[in-house]
Amino acid sequence: MTRRTLLPTTPRAASVAVALAAAFGLRGPVANADRPFALAWCPAPVAMLVAPASLPVSDGELVLGARAAWAEGDLVHARALLEEAAVRQPAVADHVAVMLGEIELEAGDPAAARTRFESALESTSPNVRLEARVGRVRALIDLGARDADRALAELMREYPELPEAERLELASATALEREGRLEAAVRAYVRIDLDYPGAREAEEARARLASLLEGGVEVPSYTLAQRVARASRLTSTGLGEGTPVSDNGTATGRQQNRRVEVVIANPLLGAK
Repeated sequence: MTRRTLLPTTPRAASVAVALAAAFGLRGPVANADRPFALAWCPAPVAMLVAPASLPVSDGELVLGARAAWAEGDLVHARALLEEAAVRQPAVADHVAVMLGEIELEAGDPAAARTRFESALESTSPNVRLEARVGRVRALIDLGARDADRALAELMREYPELPEAERLELASATALEREGRLEAAVRAYVRIDLDYPGAREAEEARARLASLLEGGVEVPSYTLAQRVARASRLTSTGLGEGTPVSDNGTATGRQQNRRVEVVIANPLLGAK
């Protein structure tokens, strides 16, 4: 016999659901009676968490309740429930610590987040250790800690293909600007734009560079070699569905949306 709980899924809630699945040792989306929780994804925006009857309902409800509270923005309640879950189930305390670190960051307390993430750095799970390291770097950046740059550099050297790289580097550059270290911030923004052209973070970096330039901060022009290297990293991106120029409800509109746009920039004129 199993108990089934259906919860609406948002991008935040979905990420929490994945974290919960990892926290309880899931290896895949198939229900497994040997595991405290099994996760099944549905075509509709609904995630189903299935708890075997062998799991005490109070413990299961703690984590499910924390997930729901977090999705609704009730961070205080989510934190309290997760802390109690960690006490009751020490085997998953490291996974829960990462979740608590995310909550602390969302609550605007990077010092508490750093403590949470550091408590999970010795986890036996490689994935949890990596999540904890990423979270710790984010907390250090938010704190403006002196060793934030070093911690980020070490993380990037060890994981050069880290999916969070752009976001972490943008957070670091923003922190430098916030601290008044404008030359360093400019270098960081330029590096983001050159290394991740086309990414959302690169667009934000370019916007910050433009703002700094308007404010009188010296922003160097890209060299020809830099522009060529940046162009070589660009890839084609389908934007028809996300940025239509006409109504998709008509044949004429759909024809107009089936388009290819090419932007030609002359690097000798300083275009970017």
